[in-house]
Amino acid sequence: MKIIAVGTTSELKLRAVISAFSRAGIGVLVRGFKVESGVDKQPAGFDQIDLGAYTRAQNALLSNKKANYGLGIESGVITRGSGQYFDLACCTILKREEDGNHRVGKSYSAGVEIPENVIRLINGEGLDAGEAVQKLGGVKEKDPTLWLSNGKLSRDKTIEDAV
Repeated sequence: MKIIAVGTTSELKLRAVISAFSRAGIGVLVRGFKVESGVDKQPAGFDQIDLGAYTRAQNALLSNKKANYGLGIESGVITRGSGQYFDLACCTILKREEDGNHRVGKSYSAGVEIPENVIRLINGEGLDAGEAVQKLGGVKEKDPTLWLSNGKLSRDKTIEDAV
């Protein structure tokens, strides 16, 4: 059985990782680790989101010397055009190789458009997207995708698909 060290302790994200491997029929042992991402609390743009996911994967792998893989998930906000914002996640997986190097794989979740009132909370109060939608009400978990899709799609499902 392969060991996956995940660079988060978020139950939502760990649930997504477990579901993804289960759905693929791959037996794994998943361990979450509280690690630094090296990016802002609410990453903005692909560069920050990618860096955060890679850094989390790398730090998770360093946190568990027996892990075969390190997995980093970083959610963030991207801007498209003028005034269009999307919430999405980057998933980066590092495979520990015998020579000490890592093989890298990367994918993205589906992006969900974020309305201006949520962006104002993110920018004005320093909240991340999950905290902003919790403040607006209607969701218990930090799941902006669930709130933005009116309950039709969840962040753990979009992350599961990306993993």
